[in-house]
Amino acid sequence: MIEYVTRKYGQDRVSQIITHGTMAAKAVVRDVGRVLDHPYGYVDKIAKLVPHELEMTLDKALEQEPLLKERYENEEDVRALIDTAKTLEAGAQCRQTRCWRGDCAKRPHGFHAALLRTG
Repeated sequence: MIEYVTRKYGQDRVSQIITHGTMAAKAVVRDVGRVLDHPYGYVDKIAKLVPHELEMTLDKALEQEPLLKERYENEEDVRALIDTAKTLEAGAQCRQTRCWRGDCAKRPHGFHAALLRTG
């Protein structure tokens, strides 16, 4: 379908929309724990201490959750896990193509929005 619409309307008027995911606080703790080869139950207990709120960061979690802060201050493994996770939490996790969009506007897409051309 995308090839047909591109041929019909022109490459500069057809685009795919992508999203960029970021590493959320709980998810990055779980991912780092898995990479560091900590047991699932151990990492799960730490991740569950991170409050489930929109825009939660590990710094906010350490401020809001006394038990997480206590474990961070007193357990070297927890501190290493959280410190590593902090360096990754705001980074891009993935880029996903969500849908395609055909536009028959008078101006090319790049006139209205930044574009990333691949392939």
